[in-house]
Amino acid sequence: MWQMKEFGVESSWTQLFIISDQHLQVDIDHPLIPLFTSENGDVIVMARTDDFGAIIYNLKSNRVELIETNHEFLENGEDYVESLVFPG
Repeated sequence: MWQMKEFGVESSWTQLFIISDQHLQVDIDHPLIPLFTSENGDVIVMARTDDFGAIIYNLKSNRVELIETNHEFLENGEDYVESLVFPG
């Protein structure tokens, strides 16, 4: 996963971490979509497979937790941050 530290500055791209199929020890049908990273090292990614829909992966301990979801609704998930500021 890469992050642009300064918007619009191409040289500010920084690699945060790498997650591979070997880390997760599961077969992934589609590209992983990062949803959330926490301060304790957990990364939540969306992973479309036949058996589950999301994965919690801890970067520090290599712990993997598979989360079963309803695939019909998984594609419509959104990140939400509460704010009193009106966008735009």
